[in-house]
Amino acid sequence: MAQKTVDLGKYRDLDIKEVTMRSVNGDDMLDAASRCIPVDGQPIDGNIFNMMLRQQVIAQAIIGYSPIVGERVKMSGPCLDSLTWSSRTREFVAALFDHMNGVDADEREDFRKALASSTPGSQDGAQKG
Repeated sequence: MAQKTVDLGKYRDLDIKEVTMRSVNGDDMLDAASRCIPVDGQPIDGNIFNMMLRQQVIAQAIIGYSPIVGERVKMSGPCLDSLTWSSRTREFVAALFDHMNGVDADEREDFRKALASSTPGSQDGAQKG
């Protein structure tokens, strides 16, 4: 799995100065989803669940971070500390998550064009690039 460390030290008012994140897979998504299910079995609003899932899958992807003060923290499971970081800090971390795990609009459009230009049974168009 891919991983990336980003120095956040030059940005103001953050709770951490560095973060290391890895790409996630289907098992990570399931682990993150399981942490979103209410313990009492009560139903949960779909919008709330989606917000919780995003935060939990980001926590799942963090494999280490350096706090402003103190030693580097290496994770052996999800980084639940990240749920207590400021909104500003979480936005920077989420941008890294999206960069590593997402597909941007240009990539998606390029891929769709390649699929559309390939003939049935041919993979020529989809393999360009």
